[in-house]
Amino acid sequence: MAFHEAFADAHVIVHDIVASSGLVAVRGALAGTLRSEFLGVPPNGKYDEIAIHEFHEIDNGRIRRSWHLEDLHGWMTRMNA
Repeated sequence: MAFHEAFADAHVIVHDIVASSGLVAVRGALAGTLRSEFLGVPPNGKYDEIAIHEFHEIDNGRIRRSWHLEDLHGWMTRMNA
């Protein structure tokens, strides 16, 4: 809820999708404008993109397990600059 309030215009940008042997990797970005406080960072009206990486294990046509990575440290460094 706090994320959606802080980034009302949030959207995902997909750069690449790679699949092989029951695994799918997605490279993308989570983008939006900081409109209210988030993780202690005050609202500043800055638009930014956070690099994200998703990895999914596929079993019988369904996602069995997922891993998610994001560059939160890089985002906080830019937002606090």
